[in-house]
Amino acid sequence: MGAQQKNEIIHFQRVMMSLIDIKYTKDLINETTPSDINENIQRAFHESVIISYSRPFSGNDSGDLRKGFLKHFTPSQKDMHNRVIKTLRNQVVAHSDSKVYGVNFSITEIDDIKWVWPFMTKIPHLLDKSDLKLINENCQIIESWLFEEQTRIKNFLPCGSY
Repeated sequence: MGAQQKNEIIHFQRVMMSLIDIKYTKDLINETTPSDINENIQRAFHESVIISYSRPFSGNDSGDLRKGFLKHFTPSQKDMHNRVIKTLRNQVVAHSDSKVYGVNFSITEIDDIKWVWPFMTKIPHLLDKSDLKLINENCQIIESWLFEEQTRIKNFLPCGSY
């Protein structure tokens, strides 16, 4: 088996895993009514959407998903994609960036012991209704592209090699 076929098998694995993640993202958005849930649950819901949407693009044993779907995005869809991947996932959800959270510290002395307490001056707002709508549109486009990729790869590779 040649190098191109091996690369396509790895890409096929990434495509198949990405289909699961993107479908889960769509299901989360379509099955949840944010107005019916409290702030903590809503935050967890937003974080779940961000994590599941980002998973295909965050690197793993089969690499990042190729970005052929981006040509089908409108500028606002592309902006949302980048905001979810680069800002919300990397600086807020997966890693606590103190600049984004505005973390400060308070020092309290009790019985000659100094205690340092962190507190956030701002809790970043994650997603609103229009953001969720754009993410859902992105998921539809990505999912269609993934099915096209799946078919292309299966037609390229010898039967049973994937």
